[in-house]
Amino acid sequence: MRQIQRDSPVRKALTAGQARLVCRAALIAALIAGAGIFHVASHGRAVQAGYALGKIEREHRALLRQREQLLMERATLSSAARLESIARDQLKLAPPSARQIVTLPNQPAAQPTSSASLASLQRAATTEPHL
Repeated sequence: MRQIQRDSPVRKALTAGQARLVCRAALIAALIAGAGIFHVASHGRAVQAGYALGKIEREHRALLRQREQLLMERATLSSAARLESIARDQLKLAPPSARQIVTLPNQPAAQPTSSASLASLQRAATTEPHL
C-alpha cells in the first residue's frame, strides 16, 4: 500500500486558516446541494399529488353525472302514468268497481287502560266459563 503523503503541494500551499475556510465552504456547498435536492423532491411529490387530485375530481364529477341520470331514471320509472299503463296492459288490472270498495267505520283510538280496569278485565276473563 502506498502511504499518504502529508507533504503534498496542496497542503503546503494552504495555511491552517485557509484549510478551515475550504472545509467551511465545502460544508456550505453540501448544505445548499442538500436543500436543493429536498426542494426538487418536495416539488415532485406536490406535482404527483396534484395529478392524483385532478384524477379524483374527474371521477367525482363523473359519479355526480351518473347519480343525476339515475335519479332521473328512477323518477321516470316510478311515475304514476307509467305504473298505471303497466298495471292495465301487462297485469290486466282495472280500477275497482263500486262493489269492490269497502269502507271501514271510524273507530276511536284505543284508550290507555288503568291498572284497575285491566285487572277487572283479567278477572272477568278467568271467571267466565269457556264454551
